[in-house]
Amino acid sequence: MAVVGGGLTGVEMAAEIAEGGGGHRVSLITAGSLGQGFLRKGRDHLRTVLTSRGVRVEEGRRVAGADDIEADAVLWAASMAAGTELAGLGGLSLAPSGRIAVDPALRSVSHPEVYAAGDAADARSVVAGPLRMACATALPAGSAVASAIVAEMRGEEPHPLSFGFVILCVSLGRHDGLVQFVRPDDSPRDAVLTGRPAAWVKEQIVRSTVRFLRLAARAPWAVPLIPGIGH
Repeated sequence: MAVVGGGLTGVEMAAEIAEGGGGHRVSLITAGSLGQGFLRKGRDHLRTVLTSRGVRVEEGRRVAGADDIEADAVLWAASMAAGTELAGLGGLSLAPSGRIAVDPALRSVSHPEVYAAGDAADARSVVAGPLRMACATALPAGSAVASAIVAEMRGEEPHPLSFGFVILCVSLGRHDGLVQFVRPDDSPRDAVLTGRPAAWVKEQIVRSTVRFLRLAARAPWAVPLIPGIGH
């Protein structure tokens, strides 16, 4: 099996498949270098874990499609793009990234009565600057949009999105992982967490997405009290 893409999705899939056994020979193909965005210690850990599980890592290899790869199955994780075609057809202005162009309060720049959040929005934070596509971005952005709509209903001006990153993490199977601590603007700090503790942190983050939604449904008044989430 070949996994194309050296980003977080590709790395996680390669590690999970290799750990799952079944006699699969796994290759991870990336046009760039493995672990971009992580410090050297983190990149070395990624490579060590994948290699120890028999994953063949091919860096600096560009492929146009699955036909370029000799494998029984190909999992394509080489790029990430928001599905905003319908928004564009509907007349919403799109940013050069292909995502919906929004103002600091996440309103469409062409249709201010429309809000956008998550991967679909070309969002910026007053703290972090441009925001990458991730659940770490989508949840606070969604909360901020809800707060903005409530503010408008009260005749108030919505606050600009204020959110900063804390970590960048990736799971490497069920028993290993990598957590890169980052500054609010998403630049790496000189600190990483690896092994089982990192896997535990990643698992809690995944579970927290559901917990956050349950909290928002049961106690919406508490959501703005979470640091970095809404206003």
